[in-house]
Amino acid sequence: MRLSHGASFLAAFAVSFAVYLIPIFNLEAGWLLLGEALASGGDFTVRSISWLLVALLLQVVVFLTVLWLLARFSVVRIMLLLALAPFGVLIANLVLLWGIPFLLLVERDPAEEVGSLEQVCTIPDATIAQVRSGAEGSLERAKEVWLVTGDGRSRTLLRMPDCQLIPLKGIFDGSTIDAVAPGGRVLHRQGSGAIGYLEPASDGFELPTQPGPVAYWKPILTDDGSGLVWLNHASFDGASKALRLHVRNLETGDERVIPIDLPGLDQLELLGARSMDGPFTLARFRNAIFEVDLDGRVLKGPLSPDGI
Repeated sequence: MRLSHGASFLAAFAVSFAVYLIPIFNLEAGWLLLGEALASGGDFTVRSISWLLVALLLQVVVFLTVLWLLARFSVVRIMLLLALAPFGVLIANLVLLWGIPFLLLVERDPAEEVGSLEQVCTIPDATIAQVRSGAEGSLERAKEVWLVTGDGRSRTLLRMPDCQLIPLKGIFDGSTIDAVAPGGRVLHRQGSGAIGYLEPASDGFELPTQPGPVAYWKPILTDDGSGLVWLNHASFDGASKALRLHVRNLETGDERVIPIDLPGLDQLELLGARSMDGPFTLARFRNAIFEVDLDGRVLKGPLSPDGI
């Protein structure tokens, strides 16, 4: 049975919307083209408009293909379309995830590369360790780099410009680094979950007392290494503000509690603290970064990633 021109047109138009069911995959997740198209509808950027245009183009291609199939319906044409369908999904993924970013985000650099970087020193059998060191480049200003050395379980502090190596002995067996500060100060989490504090001048490490009401204690070191700071998300009965910053002096053990003048439902994360007197850098959903003072008032921000 052969459909009329009007019925073929409507059938092809209806089937063309199947293009929005194309799976789109990257290294971290997979989703359908429909979700990305809907999400891009209210975000008028060059990338989102490009995604919408490609989605519409794919829909037109499917529409014309179905019209071609219905014009002379045969098993050969059906088998041909089934064989080419996986290549269509592959092409859609390549265009959306590689082609558009390459055209829009990769800037052409016509300048000729000249000069070279000066090699100051070489450390054999070492790699740079990823460490958390605040939000204001304290390690860079101190000209320090943390290294992974030996069997991959030892940490060494590299101090520039004279390439001085300061080993931190044996405390990292079965533990992970939570935060560091200039001078080789480090917070490390042991296998039991306890937080240990160490500085090169001390003979051993300390175990700071964990506060009671915090479900998972995640302190950081101030940039000057004088104190611990952590954000408490626990609710307080009868309190108007559910978020608190806690600042503890490592030398005396004295603590200060700072109410944060922000909604308690905000998903805040503490990124850094210049000193025990602040300012303190916080992030909301990693999309807005701002600083607060000792009274919990916003001093700077919020800054979006584009503004940083």
